[in-house]
Amino acid sequence: MKSSLPEISSVAWSSFITGKNPGQHGIFGFMGVDWQNYEYRFPNFHSIKEKPFWEKEDIKTIAFNIPQTYPAIPLQGVKVSGFVALDLKKATYPERVFHYLNKIGYKTDVDSQKATESPEMFFTDLFETFAKRKQAIEYLYENEDWQLFIGIITETDRLHHFFFDSAKEGKYFSVFERFYTELDAFLDVMAKKEIFYGAYAGMGPDLYLLPNHGFDLKASAGTNAVFGLKQFRGMHTYDDAHLFVSHPVKNKAGHISIEHISDIIVDYLQIVS
Repeated sequence: MKSSLPEISSVAWSSFITGKNPGQHGIFGFMGVDWQNYEYRFPNFHSIKEKPFWEKEDIKTIAFNIPQTYPAIPLQGVKVSGFVALDLKKATYPERVFHYLNKIGYKTDVDSQKATESPEMFFTDLFETFAKRKQAIEYLYENEDWQLFIGIITETDRLHHFFFDSAKEGKYFSVFERFYTELDAFLDVMAKKEIFYGAYAGMGPDLYLLPNHGFDLKASAGTNAVFGLKQFRGMHTYDDAHLFVSHPVKNKAGHISIEHISDIIVDYLQIVS
């Protein structure tokens, strides 16, 4: 994938949310010119000349921490504006979400000035901001009604802008290791260590994605579409199989998987024999 030209955040994110070229959405940089008086202006969400694709397609959306979306205006869903969000209340819709974010001490961004004044303070701020970001994303993901969820992690941007020299080695490489370990743990649906164990666990995939009901994840090199309908209509699912046993099951606390059935059978045969 290629980014926008010019390759800066305000242009790229405006192109992402509208699906349009800068010549169509009207954002060419962090600063713009008022052609009536040739004064500089700072474009915000109101400056974008095209609607976000979720508004045009009437998609109930959580748009979380997307740059170039400040201030937040009413939509079918939830919006928490990203960079540059000057005021959390103006950056959040609806108001009940603002009250939640304010309650948990949510931060819209790191204090970038600390990167030059005190790297250690910057890193502390980075991880604290990231922790609140994750907390808010997980809360909205679980508690709001949505069709499309867009959650942006901007701490990667801040870390790389200021300390890219340590991305692969160097003085602050351990910070990169820690951050990406936490980020990977946050993004994984299911990681290898959570589903495989035993002598051959290392042979399994590093990551397994579990789809929502109604979707079947299959790779195909012969199509240009991401989603589509196949001849198969009924597919295997993970969480709705059924097991009927005529006697109490020991020490399973209601969490029974297919791996337990052999032990259950053996226990049963010992009881009836």
